Amino acid sequence: MIFVRSSNIDEVILTFLVGEIDSDRFSTDLLVAMDKLGVDKELLLNPHLDSLVENELREKLLGEFRGYGKNDGLFENFPKVEECAVMLASREDLDKIKYMNYSYWNELSSGTSSCLVAAENIRNGLVVYDVSNEPFLKGVKVLENQKSFKPMILFTADYTNYVVLEGHSRLTIYGLKPECFENVECFVIKCSENDLKKWNGQI
Repeated sequence: MIFVRSSNIDEVILTFLVGEIDSDRFSTDLLVAMDKLGVDKELLLNPHLDSLVENELREKLLGEFRGYGKNDGLFENFPKVEECAVMLASREDLDKIKYMNYSYWNELSSGTSSCLVAAENIRNGLVVYDVSNEPFLKGVKVLENQKSFKPMILFTADYTNYVVLEGHSRLTIYGLKPECFENVECFVIKCSENDLKKWNGQI
């Protein structure tokens, strides 16, 4: 991983929401949350990170959408953020980035949390919980055309090993096409090892 610049939790929240806005799985729920709070896509697509009002709205939106700040859902036992950074990852880092501890990703990766193992399982026809692998295969074609995806968000305790917070599907597609994993922009959240284990648990 190559350090590019420092970041902060406000930018990470924005990146998370932008990463989900086009998601087949999550975009509908996000749009419902936006409608409930009376905000539109401009809050995400034309952001002003120097605006306290906007940052508070995005934080509230992520809370409504996925439980941020409520100790709920994906953000239950959310680690204390020590620092945030934008970093560039390359092929040698792909082995160091793991899925979060979640049943679907555990099964898809044969308990390894590795996107490379998951990719091999997908090639071999493994289907987990009757969830089609077709979006991953379509994603490979998209990646070949546009060469990169939106940034993933990762946790780390040591800047050596990383766990995905947001971007599991994108990571899986990169696993299917590892030669495209070069200078990939990631937002990295540094936290303590104990906090990371408390959030992610043990596989």
